[in-house]
Formats: sequence, C-alpha cells, structure tokens
Amino acid sequence: EKLRFGKDPTQCQVTVDLEGISRKHAVIIFEGRESGHCYLKDLSTNGTYLNRRKLEHLDKGKRKKKGKEERRHATTRIVHGDEVTFRSFKYDGEDEELGYIVNL
Repeated sequence: EKLRFGKDPTQCQVTVDLEGISRKHAVIIFEGRESGHCYLKDLSTNGTYLNRRKLEHLDKGKRKKKGKEERRHATTRIVHGDEVTFRSFKYDGEDEELGYIVNL
C-alpha cells in the first residue's frame, strides 16, 4: 500500500497546497505483508527531509527509460519516531516546514 503526499488531490491521499510542495511530492510505501518495513520515497524536485536531513537522489544526473529522461528518486526505510518534513515557503525570512512524525 502507498500513501502519497502532494498538491494534486486526484493523485495524493494527503494534499498540501503550499508553495514549494510538488503535485506528487513524496510517498510512503508500506510492505507490511512481505517484510513489515515502510519506505519513504521523495518524488519532488524541492526536497523531502528525514530527521532533518535531505534525502539524496540515487544519482545526480538523469537516466534514460523508454527514450525519456527521468530522475531516480531517493528511497529510504523509515521507522517509528522518524520525522518526515517537506520544505514549503519562506515567511519573514525563516524557512517554514510541514512535517509528520512516523507512528507505526
């Protein structure tokens, strides 16, 4: 199962309509039946943060798939107590964040 975050209500279960949030920003993937693990995948160009560290994409460039270039999205395992945050917008010169604490 997957839980998608982003601006697009037709594609995301959790919608966030803020500047700096992508249409499909990130997804949490639940693999409960197979391994019991959960993973966070950053789908954005603006960044997704886990425990205050930006998830890095697997390669700095792009790769070709079926004649099209695409990014290789960063994916990492998450556990109970992890903090997932999304960059949103600047307010009075300070970065504002929107985030969630993982409660599995």
